[in-house]
Amino acid sequence: MFQKLYEKLDAWKWTYFNVDSQKCILSDRAFISKYYFKRMGKKLDLKYPKTLAEKLNWLKIYYHDPLMTICADKYRMREYVKLILGEGYTPALLGVWEKPEEIDFDKLPQKFVLKTNHDGCPIICTDKSKLDFNAVRQQLSQKLKTDYYARGREWAYKNIKRLIFAEEYLEPESGELIDYKFFCFNGEPKLLYVISEKINEKNGALDYFDIEFRELPFKRIGKNKAKDQPQKPEDFEKMIQIAKKLSSYGEGGIPFVRVDMYFCNGKIFVGELTFYPTNGMHEFEPAEWNQIIGDYLILPRKNGYKHQRGRDRAWIRRTLKN
Repeated sequence: MFQKLYEKLDAWKWTYFNVDSQKCILSDRAFISKYYFKRMGKKLDLKYPKTLAEKLNWLKIYYHDPLMTICADKYRMREYVKLILGEGYTPALLGVWEKPEEIDFDKLPQKFVLKTNHDGCPIICTDKSKLDFNAVRQQLSQKLKTDYYARGREWAYKNIKRLIFAEEYLEPESGELIDYKFFCFNGEPKLLYVISEKINEKNGALDYFDIEFRELPFKRIGKNKAKDQPQKPEDFEKMIQIAKKLSSYGEGGIPFVRVDMYFCNGKIFVGELTFYPTNGMHEFEPAEWNQIIGDYLILPRKNGYKHQRGRDRAWIRRTLKN
């Protein structure tokens, strides 16, 4: 009898107090501190955060700007980009649905990209005739059920109203669609990394550059640099200006945001805006670069966005309701 009771208690503890469980009831601070220790192998310093990873996790706990909900939402982010930059800076929208069963694949072109608005792994279709529609619907259904806030306490995902949407498939004449990801601190782009030599949509070689496109002398742990160093893209200066505009909305700008862009056949497209890259668990080598990059981020007051001027708060409220 006591053995069964112990097993039930152990299962209950795992379900509600383990950071690997989506039902974990720990507070954000307790969860993130425990999760950070498990992933990084060291204590999270929230009192005097110094590294980029420490500061991103501080933001998860203490900075809950509603604009972040809009920008982290890969569908509604399009409206923010339109507000700041105007039309033509996101891939063409092909359809929006609340349920996978609503998708009419006959109305989609031969090549397209399907996304859920709270997930970073799109379904890329390059030949509709080979696509298993039922399998895709099942995959989308599973994505809609996944709570990315519960998995890592990334606050920006907490209040996203989940849906499915399709965008045009970007197909560069050069053959490879290269990602340019700008790290912006308090409204200023400071560095970027380039993903090239891709294995799949999310994995490839990573190379870091400063804003003059000079290679930086560090790498992200677990990632390789490209065999052939990426070249500075056309319209690079315009990319910098786009990153600056998107990250500087409001007085003092957004504390941290990664602005992702593609350059495809002479046009710049904004892919997504990310507030906690790799769930805020970035580590670089040599190790001193963790604090060098962390020094770029000046942390705001807790929830200091409430006092930020230069924003259309009515637009933010309307967009959150839609």
